[in-house]
Amino acid sequence: MSSAESKNYYEILGFTRNPFETNTAEREPEIELYAVRPPYLDRVEDSSKNTGSFTLSGNRGSGKSATRITVQRNILNLAAPHPLPIALTNFSEMRGKLEVPKALELYARNVFFLTIEACLVYLTSLDKGASKGFLKNLNKHQAHFMNRAINEYYLSRSESARNASAQECFDLFSVSLASRSQIWGSKKWSALSSSVIDLTAAIAKLFDKDIGDTSSYKELLSSSPDTASGPDPIFILRKAVDFARMMGFSSILVQVDKIDETDWTTNDADAAAQLIWPIYSNVQIHEIDGLSWSFFVWNKVRDLLVSEHSKPVRWDKLPNEKIKWDEKQLKGLIEKRLDYFSNGSIKKLTELFSSDVDDDEMLYSLLVSLSGLSPRILITLLDTILTAHIHSIDGKTSKLTLKSVEIGMDTYAVSSILNDFSTDTISQLKKLNATEFVTKDVTKVFSISQPAARQKIITWDNMGLVRRDGQISTGAKPVDKFKILDPRAERIVSRNLDLY
Repeated sequence: MSSAESKNYYEILGFTRNPFETNTAEREPEIELYAVRPPYLDRVEDSSKNTGSFTLSGNRGSGKSATRITVQRNILNLAAPHPLPIALTNFSEMRGKLEVPKALELYARNVFFLTIEACLVYLTSLDKGASKGFLKNLNKHQAHFMNRAINEYYLSRSESARNASAQECFDLFSVSLASRSQIWGSKKWSALSSSVIDLTAAIAKLFDKDIGDTSSYKELLSSSPDTASGPDPIFILRKAVDFARMMGFSSILVQVDKIDETDWTTNDADAAAQLIWPIYSNVQIHEIDGLSWSFFVWNKVRDLLVSEHSKPVRWDKLPNEKIKWDEKQLKGLIEKRLDYFSNGSIKKLTELFSSDVDDDEMLYSLLVSLSGLSPRILITLLDTILTAHIHSIDGKTSKLTLKSVEIGMDTYAVSSILNDFSTDTISQLKKLNATEFVTKDVTKVFSISQPAARQKIITWDNMGLVRRDGQISTGAKPVDKFKILDPRAERIVSRNLDLY
């Protein structure tokens, strides 16, 4: 079926567009309009407006970034003065094992850079008269401070690095500030980049400085303790707060996210924990007036931030919570999406189905059996089900059925698991032809020794595909029983699905 036909199908169902097309928060510019409010959201939002820190951990796809972006946008829509939210999501400068003092200095400098960048981008949302008026109203001390801050902590980076970072900042501000100026409404990013450059040049001209020459601006904003490790990170962070307040914000909110999404931490939770631990290790950084931290951390990383793994964190002083979804909350999440993307005409998932499917609880239980309690996976699964149904009806406009769900779940199970594991590994599990087994079963199926069979099971266990599930009696003594843990693999084996 063509994309035009798919579009027509969604319209026939009553949607403005596919409500499950996107499962990544950064690609959903209006997510705060249909985000559910799970219990932890209020805690994150409240802590974001005060000095201190809050850590939210959860599985991948559990809604960490969606929470971050929702809080960002809600804060930007508050009446002024409000905190300035900045997203610390790029860790390219932190590559390699850095000593804690050096890592803290880099983090502090990055926070100051992002603060200046956000303030400059914010000024571009104002009309020229307002931004010029603001600059003219700076007193001598403020002008001197702005000049040195911009040159030391912003212009000291290459133009290419500034432009790449500015794009992310534009995306953050785009929804909340779209109505402020015509250039923002059109989202012409090249024009926005130029406007930031022009604004920076205007500031430099105001102070009779050439922005192309930064060599003379390598001194600190004012004298600070000179240590072997470089400038004091607490001093730098306090100056960043001063800058934000001078620009009209009440404080700074640093939102730390995606530490496990670099090329060296994606598959290494310990490397991600090592990357973020320096910030946690210094409690004083979390006690700076006007500075709040929100951390959005993969649960496997959070589990490593303890003394046992040589990364002690004062969790007694740093509030934290784990994301926990239940079926009721997931149902609310889906229904809010249905309502939003149908302009209020569709309230329940069962409305997309033929009349023989009218049990919401049964339907959600079936979907959760494969997606678990992950919002991202549930949204992806529903998108797969809808897409598979549209292709199966060959241009017709019939509603979904339970068969549509089963076909879509089969498609999702096969396609998604092969993104994480090799065909050979999943084929080995299929060869068992059972979702529960003992070591002896593995020796028989693969014609290998008991030690070799145990090692194969250990490998599957380490991958997260199987787990020990108690013991059973098979003769003289009980033996360990194992079960397939990954719901996708369990479905593939139990339904003997073709992997090709």
